[in-house]
Amino acid sequence: MTNIKKPLLMLSATVVGLLMLPSTASAFTLSHLTSDSGYADSKTDNKYSADEKFNAIFGDDAFVAEGRIGGKTTYELDIHTVNTDGSFNVPQSREFTWGNGVAQAFSLIYDKISKKVTYNVGKQTITYTASNPFTDLFIRTAAVVANSSTKVDNLKLNNVAIAGSSFAQKTANATENAYDYLRIRGVSDSFTLTGFSTFVWTGTAPTQSRLAYQIKAVTTTDSTSVPEPSATLGLTLGAIALALKTKRQKQTV
Repeated sequence: MTNIKKPLLMLSATVVGLLMLPSTASAFTLSHLTSDSGYADSKTDNKYSADEKFNAIFGDDAFVAEGRIGGKTTYELDIHTVNTDGSFNVPQSREFTWGNGVAQAFSLIYDKISKKVTYNVGKQTITYTASNPFTDLFIRTAAVVANSSTKVDNLKLNNVAIAGSSFAQKTANATENAYDYLRIRGVSDSFTLTGFSTFVWTGTAPTQSRLAYQIKAVTTTDSTSVPEPSATLGLTLGAIALALKTKRQKQTV
């Protein structure tokens, strides 16, 4: 009996330790994809725009939640997917009125079991059922009008503050459009992302996505899957149980 007590104590300690591990949704890392200076000549000087850097590692998309400056005949909010030819499939969209310099709250909720996506901005809600898995979230901001900017900040993932934001600003004399990507790496489970988006412009409000942000749930070619705590727990307990069984069998021989 004494010979079994010690392994059982070790087993109990292992179970407690594994149950205390953070979920995969909180075990994320942050990084940025930004445009290199002079990226307009990227074909000759090996400098790339943020979009080029993203496209280089893009695998497939599950969904993209977007907020943009639209226009009188187009929408401002949508959830879309990207077709193989680069065109958009937009199953859900809504109209929305943005305020110049006004921080607008949003939330994006994904349920892994039902695969339901819920995107809320103001009093507008868009839902979508995703079909593809994903490994990363990319928050892309774009500003393509002089004296304008797009910012997404005050982010929280599963109510945990994210020490990062995405900000794209095109100054008065800039010749290149501004793009920025905040990468939240290691998100593949259910999640709730909240934050604020702010569009700033001078003069007449721009149209047709000249100020925009997207939250892209995608798989990338440089991602590696992280085992979920439940899977790690099962594998570890199985290994310990097998070791105990083997030890008892040796003792009875």
